[in-house]
Amino acid sequence: MTTFILRRLAATVPVLAIIAVVVFAALRLAGADPVAFLAEEGGATQADRFLLRARAGLNDPLPMQFVHWLIGDDWYARDVTGDGVVDEYGKRQGILRGDLGVSLNYGRPVEDVIGQALPNTLLLGLTSLAVTVIASLGIGVFAATRRFTLADGVITGAAFITYSMPVFFIALMSVQIFAVQFKAWHDAGASWLPYLPVQGMYDVRGDRSPADLARHMILPVLCLSAIHVAGYSRYIRAALLEVLGADYVRTARAKGLSERRVIWLHAFKNAALPLVTLLALDLPFVLAGAVVTETIFAWPGMGRLYINSLEPLDPPVVLAFVLLIALAVVLAQLAADLAYAWLDPRIRYGT
Repeated sequence: MTTFILRRLAATVPVLAIIAVVVFAALRLAGADPVAFLAEEGGATQADRFLLRARAGLNDPLPMQFVHWLIGDDWYARDVTGDGVVDEYGKRQGILRGDLGVSLNYGRPVEDVIGQALPNTLLLGLTSLAVTVIASLGIGVFAATRRFTLADGVITGAAFITYSMPVFFIALMSVQIFAVQFKAWHDAGASWLPYLPVQGMYDVRGDRSPADLARHMILPVLCLSAIHVAGYSRYIRAALLEVLGADYVRTARAKGLSERRVIWLHAFKNAALPLVTLLALDLPFVLAGAVVTETIFAWPGMGRLYINSLEPLDPPVVLAFVLLIALAVVLAQLAADLAYAWLDPRIRYGT
């Protein structure tokens, strides 16, 4: 098992390298000038524009730009004034030495910019993922144990309808119902009816308490979880139905075990493999944030940061963002493989 883990971790190096090369080249060849908007502020001259590009390393040949991004440019001297004379060395240390660069939009180190948005995204994403897993387990098991009943039909229909809705539609309808309409009813005399906030993480005049944060999380979590619950519950139902007909389940029932013990102790462990696969696919993108949801609810997370880094283009942030997601995908797949071996003893990896 240790050999397998080390081999998989070693395989991530060329994968991340290829992703880095492709994304870096795509950003550079896109034709956008990352410092153009900086040079246009305050009536900057052509010399100022050249200075900004030179210090950012954008005047270097493309292969050298990648090398500087990778290992730094503190060893590389440049002409930053355009007079043909080498003036100064670079100041970056490269990602291999922990320097992700400086954001052109925010004027701060990329790790600080991402570090400010990432906790907000993790809070929202992991909460919605936990709600998704708990709700889909309950709904999926309930539907599987009541196959072809009225309850199963209602759950199936509701799941299909919810899964077919785009997330922006669910978000906008949630805002209309739970914020706009509930507030109108509240102001009309239904003072017992609470309405929910739709912008940011806290009230502007609030005390920034956990309760205030929880109120602001209700609608975003609902929108992120709704579609996933519909999909996950269908996978769990199908997997559990397949397992419930197995010989070992019939044997467990013949021994007189309770139905709850048969389902959760014997059947569910093998039926959980599809759920592990889904989680391994979705968990990395929790880091990416939910672009639509974060935009509608003004949630200051990674999704909004990514969108803001595309216009105007902020290559250091975009590159760090993509590499972070790629690393999360590789590690999540490794975790899924290890979970398979734990859930199903028949699965074994090389030692």
